[in-house]
Amino acid sequence: MSISPKKTKNNIAIGNDIVDLSDTDSLDILKNIPFLKRVFTESELNSIQTSNNSYNEAWGIWAAKESAYKVARQLNNKTIFSPKLYCVDPKNSVVIRDQHSYQYKKIETTEYVHTVALSRQNSPQSKPKDNLTTDDLSNKIWIKSLPDLMKDDEIKSIAMNIKAYNEQSQFCRAYATWILRNELSLKNGYIHKEFLGPRCPPELYDEQSKLRGSAISLSHQGHFCAVAICGDLIK
Repeated sequence: MSISPKKTKNNIAIGNDIVDLSDTDSLDILKNIPFLKRVFTESELNSIQTSNNSYNEAWGIWAAKESAYKVARQLNNKTIFSPKLYCVDPKNSVVIRDQHSYQYKKIETTEYVHTVALSRQNSPQSKPKDNLTTDDLSNKIWIKSLPDLMKDDEIKSIAMNIKAYNEQSQFCRAYATWILRNELSLKNGYIHKEFLGPRCPPELYDEQSKLRGSAISLSHQGHFCAVAICGDLIK
């Protein structure tokens, strides 16, 4: 069946990333010198080293890079993730790549670090709007414990019909689908049924229509799943 997308004036994008600070994959970042030098710029390393909490600072900068990359990838699916190209300025909450800048917002708790970034284009050929803040587009974030989601019968039922590259991804996508149908009143809302890989941006649909007036970003790591949505659905 052919899909007839809904038209909007703006091409918007959102990216988010969450880091479980207690996850075993996260704990040794400060000891992994080759990793630090490979992904962080000299300025970023200085911010990490001079921070009162170098561990959280490192993961906050990493999450900002991931969020900005996800925004860029939604606007141009040929974008490649090269961490050092995304230069983070934590003091001003901005990520810069080439001539583009992406403002981001960070949430930091004792359990996780989460960041979200947004951008907008007036047309596919135009450049992303620089310095767009998370207040410039309607947006909302949901953060949930993955173990809790995996125990929820309604989420499990949705997850059974979703393809993903691992169980965490499967339940994160199921949770996003549940949000669309229950929190945002899209009875037939879903994420694109074909899973094309961990770095391919998710797309929003209602029945057979792609929702171009809104954007979604999914993230999961360790015990946490995060869903961020912006645009018409949140107004």
